[in-house]
Amino acid sequence: MPSRFRFRVWDKTKKEMVEDVGIFEDSAVIWWKGEDALTEDIGTDVEIMQDTGLKDKNGKVIWEGDILHCEAAKKEARSIVFWSEDWARFRARIIGRKEGAVDAYATLRNWKQQKVEVIGNVWEHPLLLTR
Repeated sequence: MPSRFRFRVWDKTKKEMVEDVGIFEDSAVIWWKGEDALTEDIGTDVEIMQDTGLKDKNGKVIWEGDILHCEAAKKEARSIVFWSEDWARFRARIIGRKEGAVDAYATLRNWKQQKVEVIGNVWEHPLLLTR
């Protein structure tokens, strides 16, 4: 049975995404290839992302840091997925809206799955962050 808490990391040094990582309480990161733990140290220069537990209209897992293409009320927008400490849930910030504005954020669970598509992430596809 797959774990509900899945993580991946963006290795800032190697500029690559590393899937299937374990996060330990001392902030150490280890990763697996199949059943074997790899001995290579990923280091501390990484961005840790968690699986939101949601999927897009194509069945693709939505991760923290993903960039989504969304359709709502006959409008289209791109947004960035993040964990909100204030709301204690994953939310999305609409790209191009002023940070902190009431209409700049949405709760992922409120969106209809068939209207959301993962189009990239903030580390591998930074050009998607521009309007």
